[in-house]
Amino acid sequence: MSSCWPYALVDPNTYFAGYISGHIFDGVRLMIMLRRLLDDLEGFSRIGKETRGTTRLAYTDDWMKAQTVAKELLEATGMETDIDSVGNLTGIRKGRETGLPPVAVGSHLDTVPEGGNFDGALGVASAIEVVRALDEARVETKRSIQVNSFACEEGSRFGVGCIGSKFMVGELSLNSAQEIRDLNGVTLSECIQKAHLLGTEPIVKKAGDIAAYVELHIEQGPVLENLNKPIGVVTGIAAPTRLLIEVRGRTGHVGTVPMKARKDALVAGAEIITGIEKTVTETDGSGVGTVSRIEMQPNSVTAIPGSVKLWVDLRYLDEEKRRTCVEGIRRLAANVMSKREVDIELKTLTNEHGTMLSPRVINVLKQVADSFGYPYHEMPSGAMHDAAHMARITDVGMIFVPCRGGVSHAPEEFADPSHIEKGLNVLHKTLLTLANQ
Repeated sequence: MSSCWPYALVDPNTYFAGYISGHIFDGVRLMIMLRRLLDDLEGFSRIGKETRGTTRLAYTDDWMKAQTVAKELLEATGMETDIDSVGNLTGIRKGRETGLPPVAVGSHLDTVPEGGNFDGALGVASAIEVVRALDEARVETKRSIQVNSFACEEGSRFGVGCIGSKFMVGELSLNSAQEIRDLNGVTLSECIQKAHLLGTEPIVKKAGDIAAYVELHIEQGPVLENLNKPIGVVTGIAAPTRLLIEVRGRTGHVGTVPMKARKDALVAGAEIITGIEKTVTETDGSGVGTVSRIEMQPNSVTAIPGSVKLWVDLRYLDEEKRRTCVEGIRRLAANVMSKREVDIELKTLTNEHGTMLSPRVINVLKQVADSFGYPYHEMPSGAMHDAAHMARITDVGMIFVPCRGGVSHAPEEFADPSHIEKGLNVLHKTLLTLANQ
């Protein structure tokens, strides 16, 4: 256990009463140690720590170190572990009836550049703590419990997210790894080789191989905090549609080309950006859209921008509203092209489908939250998670806990320990319920 107190991950002005939480399940008192979980989170936060935030991009040395630490923590509980050839870490705590499909739990340890310390890591650390608590109480479950720390959940390196879970459910193959490249042109295959991943081939799971999957995660938005609710029960996960809009105008000298003679690609791009905001807002209040990346050429203080690339990320759970929004953006681009006499090309980079989560697991989560007296809010997730891909093969549920100010993917990301404790208790009792069905 770490000797530092107060914890680096805990606001020094935050007080929480105690750090051991317990509840009775089938006559056995099960003890969750919040302080031990916070120690694990702090340990993960040191791996990849930078001047600003933490950076553990998938397949880097820091990410592999974090996976190795998680593996060692799981093995310390007596679990059998494996890291497969795409980097997925799996641990198995055997149940009484090993022939039954296990119940799975987990998340991921990779981060965005200059990320926070809770996104993904909370789910992995919570899974580890649940297993420790079960071992210390000498509780045997009917089904085995499978802990997963998935590879490359974040899309920040390759522009493709949830790579590990997609391999696990058969949405990607090793052939795909030759085609997927990061921003520097390095293929996923090359990254895997450089990371010295010599484990077993990824075993594709099919429907029936896993009894259920549960994931604990920070909300990454402000809804729970605004509602003053400690628990979010996730009903569905919106998927990204990512577009690339290329605007080609004409470069010229900023001081010599008359305003009416210009074909300024950036001005046209700016009109598209504000138009996208209007289109998304008018399509449906539950959908979101962002121009999240811009590249401009020649990007010189004395040159009129001749070309601009805009990367657009749209998130919708409703497929019809997603299509309506994309068509609206296409019409917007066509209008700007005609009005400003520039060339505009729109490409669809990815178009994934939203996922509704399991009513069976959702009902268990609600019953468990009620049993603790925790107020909860049923809500969709605007962020993509490995849970969405696990839902292709099994019943899935997700638990959200609030994050301060709704901030995520940033060093300021923070979850209050009292909220973490409640989420951990819900996860613990839900897993026990599902593992004994």
